[in-house]
Amino acid sequence: MPTAASHLTVGHALLLVLGLAASACASRADAGRFVVEPPLSARIVLADTTVTTGGTINGEVVVANNTGEDLTVMGCRGIFAVALANEAVAPFPQWPACAQEITIPIGESVHPVTVSAQHMACSTTSVNETLVRCENDGSLPPLPPGQYEARLYQSTEVVPAPTPVEVRLTR
Repeated sequence: MPTAASHLTVGHALLLVLGLAASACASRADAGRFVVEPPLSARIVLADTTVTTGGTINGEVVVANNTGEDLTVMGCRGIFAVALANEAVAPFPQWPACAQEITIPIGESVHPVTVSAQHMACSTTSVNETLVRCENDGSLPPLPPGQYEARLYQSTEVVPAPTPVEVRLTR
């Protein structure tokens, strides 16, 4: 028959086990507060968020490769472009046709881009809702003033689309 002393020992052991279990739960809850990095992510960084129509903004696409290995993709002189878009303007970036191996290294890498406040294409003869008329000298016309988003485009999809950056075009 158990004695009072043995009940205290069992009771203390039970409290110790429950205390350790509660501590482990708290540790898991604390661990849940840490941000788990996705294997691949990108962000757009721009030198300015206001530009005159027809101007350019220097920027970069910063890629975080947390896969544990370098990634090799096919592209031509880069795989990233950042272009301005809104409800009325839907860009369609084009890449040169060549096949180069491009490496996205482990960790963070920076890919320079130039964001243009001009249309990406125009026509001297045929104009429609997606193709605007070229300037008289044949050059690309400026985008109209207004609010735009700088969005990431990829020749080969490597990273999930990052949050666009708001950009204002002025005259």
